[in-house]
Amino acid sequence: AHYVTGLMVRDYVTQGVPGDPMSFAQRFFDHYPKVGLGHWPPFFYLIQTAWTLPFGTSRGSLLALMAILTAAVATVTYLILKRFCPDWISIAGLLVLLTSTPIVMASRTLMAEMLVTLLSLLALLALASYFRKPRWQPAALFGVLTALTMLTKGSGIGSSEVLIQTDFERV
Repeated sequence: AHYVTGLMVRDYVTQGVPGDPMSFAQRFFDHYPKVGLGHWPPFFYLIQTAWTLPFGTSRGSLLALMAILTAAVATVTYLILKRFCPDWISIAGLLVLLTSTPIVMASRTLMAEMLVTLLSLLALLALASYFRKPRWQPAALFGVLTALTMLTKGSGIGSSEVLIQTDFERV
């Protein structure tokens, strides 16, 4: 469903935004009934569309997108670990992350989990930056990243809620 929905958004964009999006979606749904827009929020499909415009819609292309998102999650995780742990523990933590079943499964399928994870980690870093030195820029970045997390998948609301509750407990 993620693949078909991403294709629908891509087709809508490549056809020059041809009128009413609901009519376009209904015509698309008549031919490809696995459209999930409305069931899932739109941000993952916008990322998928931005990726497929230059790199195509093949399975390999979209798996490359997932590999890049996984690499980004791994990089951010390593940088967080490196702040608090010696290199050997940071590398060991990264290996545990990359070999865990949820990460392996999410990196080989076209699912929004990797993007939710990446956005949640980046929101956490923005929140930590705000706690270190309260300024409007990290607060605004936290707000934007939290909103994008929630616009990626419904489970993003849960991770964002935890971060927001942490903010209130800290203040």
